[in-house]
Amino acid sequence: MFALSVEPTRRLILITLPSNIDPAIAREIGLAKARAADQLGDIERGHVTLVDVRDLRVQPQSIMQMFADFVRDTPRKSRKVAILVGEGTSRMQFRRLAEAEAIREDLKLFTERTSAVDWLLA
Repeated sequence: MFALSVEPTRRLILITLPSNIDPAIAREIGLAKARAADQLGDIERGHVTLVDVRDLRVQPQSIMQMFADFVRDTPRKSRKVAILVGEGTSRMQFRRLAEAEAIREDLKLFTERTSAVDWLLA
């Protein structure tokens, strides 16, 4: 199962993905993220999101497309999205999304959590 937490003072949403995701879980993550953004209130101040995919295994293209669509088209977009990747093959899938497909200019990959959070809050 995925984990989601909110740090209201930093307006930071933290999402940790499990090793495998199916379409139902992907939709549930999207709904949970939307609720978290609503919980922060004050739309004008915005929020930032850290997505930890270090445990995620390679996913079917349909799941990666759902992720791309959500990041690109979500109603309450994060000001910035940091994706924390590990050394696994899924790292290549997320690199393709971030660089080749360029789904958002304010999306960046990181291998260290501290660097990711620093970038988000800068």
